[in-house]
Amino acid sequence: MRGSAPRSTTGRSFRRHASRRRALVGVAIVGVLVVGGVFAWRLERPASTSTAHPHTRQSASRATRPTATTTPACDASAAIARWPLQQRLAQLLMVGATPVDAHEVLAQDDVGGIFITTDTAGQLAPDGGTSLDSTARVPPFVALDEEGGRVQRIALLIGAIPSARQMAATMTPAQVQQLAAQRAQALRRYGVTMDLAPVADVSSQPDNGEIGDRSFSSDPAVVTRYAQAFARGLQSGGVVPILKHFPGLGHATGDSDTGVAIAPPLTALETSDLVPYQTLLALPGPLGVMVGHATVPGLTTSATPASLNPAAINGLLRTNLKYNGFVITDSLGAGAITMDHTLPDATVQAIEAGADMALFTSDDQVPAVLAALTTAVQSNALSQTALNSHVERILALKGFNPC
Repeated sequence: MRGSAPRSTTGRSFRRHASRRRALVGVAIVGVLVVGGVFAWRLERPASTSTAHPHTRQSASRATRPTATTTPACDASAAIARWPLQQRLAQLLMVGATPVDAHEVLAQDDVGGIFITTDTAGQLAPDGGTSLDSTARVPPFVALDEEGGRVQRIALLIGAIPSARQMAATMTPAQVQQLAAQRAQALRRYGVTMDLAPVADVSSQPDNGEIGDRSFSSDPAVVTRYAQAFARGLQSGGVVPILKHFPGLGHATGDSDTGVAIAPPLTALETSDLVPYQTLLALPGPLGVMVGHATVPGLTTSATPASLNPAAINGLLRTNLKYNGFVITDSLGAGAITMDHTLPDATVQAIEAGADMALFTSDDQVPAVLAALTTAVQSNALSQTALNSHVERILALKGFNPC
């Protein structure tokens, strides 16, 4: 037993040393691992700003940048509804003025359109529309009636073109479209954005009749082809064409400028004067329709001609022919209107009947017209919904974003 003690002591000592060695080795290994890990972490730190784990990037992003929010899409109808009533009502007016007076009219009343009066169109200056845009809160339409022949307003500035009847007799539709495009480009140089043309009336009247040579033809198919060509040409040149005079003055007796103009019964118009509209109303691109002052048996009465009559606008044009575009009246200063209506009353009736814009040349009556429209809204004779729809069509045609 005693002989084995030293061996046993040595064995314990050896085991103790071995144990210590293993412990030291373990500590060393752990140390190496820790140091290595720290060294590796340090090596990777500079790259972590760009190549860190997605969750790490997300946390950093939240800490340094505001959270993105989704902006709801603009609702044009809602934006228009927030406009002051007076501003919305003013958009419904196309007011006649000289190029010089137009600035004052816009500054005072901010109307939706300026109609350059016949005897002052020669005063237009190049780039005149730009200064008008800067005067108004919403860029106005700048309009005139440039048909050709006896109804062309700036021939002294840019030269003359043939009447509609002469165009159809001597030119192809393609040539008419090219001519209208050139005319539109010239009009735009003078600030004009809307042409109250082409005439879509079907007429066999003599050249000097109320419509006469302003009509392309007595054949509805010919009128359709040439009016379409003229309208497309204007569109390509950046000018809005206005088809006129719905539902048709080509076969009317009397002159609406001075008194009552009586068109054939509605059943007759459906096979003649209304035929071109069945095609023309579907034209793509900017477009409008002017409603004339004709009395149409079976549709209107002499006291309420087409331009003031819901049966003609909301009924025949919008419901039956399914046209939901821009509608403007012929001048409400015409004899067919003034013999029975004041201008403010006529304007209210036209808008209530479905027209988007009322045309007149008495700029001094704008305050009275706006007062009458305000009363109509307050009494709900003209609903806010209808008013906002009119303004939305006008702004859409202008390419103006109400938001």
